[in-house]
Amino acid sequence: MKIFKTSFILLTTGLLFSCADLYYATNPEAVFDWTKFIDNKGNMQEATFFKAVTTKKEDAKGTINIKTTFSGITSHRELADLYLLDEYDKNIYLGIVNKSGDRYFSPYSKDDILNLKAERYFDLYEIGKGRISQTTYFSKNKLCQDFISKNGILLNIASNYYDLRNENTFYTLFIKAKLNNKKILDKVDYSYEITANTTQQKEEIKRAITDQEVEKLVLVNLSEKAGFLDHFICTK
Repeated sequence: MKIFKTSFILLTTGLLFSCADLYYATNPEAVFDWTKFIDNKGNMQEATFFKAVTTKKEDAKGTINIKTTFSGITSHRELADLYLLDEYDKNIYLGIVNKSGDRYFSPYSKDDILNLKAERYFDLYEIGKGRISQTTYFSKNKLCQDFISKNGILLNIASNYYDLRNENTFYTLFIKAKLNNKKILDKVDYSYEITANTTQQKEEIKRAITDQEVEKLVLVNLSEKAGFLDHFICTK
C-alpha cells in the first residue's frame, strides 16, 4: 500500500513499518508462536496462524486462531479462514466471519458474496505486511443497500502496526466512522494506543508519530475498508 508506506516514511528507525512474515504451525504438538494484538473492543488477544496447502487462489490458505485459557489450560479456537487478498500478493490475507462467529465467508465465492450483500453485520480480519486489523461492518438494513445510499454504514476498526525489530511492540489505531460509497457521513472518532515492553520504547514511538501522520492513517484505513466493499462485496 503506497499510502501506508508514505505516511510512515518519517519513522526512520523502522518503528511500526515492517513486512513481517506470518508464522505457520505445521505440528499440532508444537509450541505456538503467539502474536499479540488488540481487537476493536479494546481487548488484548493472542493469535497464531495455520497454513493450508492449496493450488487455487479461491481456496482458503489457512486459518487465524485465538489463544484461550480455561482452568489454567492453554488452547486455541479457530477465528476465521484466511484467503489471499490477491493471488499476486503473497503477504496480505483476509478472514471474514459472521456476527455469531460460526460461519466464514470467502471473497472468491459467488454464493458467499451474495449472502454477505444481505448481511447487516460481519467482521473482516486483515493479516500481513506488519499489520493485524479487525473491522466490524454494521448496517441497519442490508449491508450493500445502505452502503450505496445516504443511510451509510458504521465501521469499527482496530489496526495494529508492528515494530520490525520486536513483534511485542506495536501501535494500535482505533477508528469509528459512518460512511457510504461516496463520502464520510459524520465525524470520525479515532485514538491510538502503544504497546511496548518498556516506557522508553513507548515514548520513542510516541515522539515519532505526529497528528498529521495519524490523520493520514485514519483516512487510509477508511479508504481500504470502503474499497473492500466496492471491489469484493457490493459490486454489480
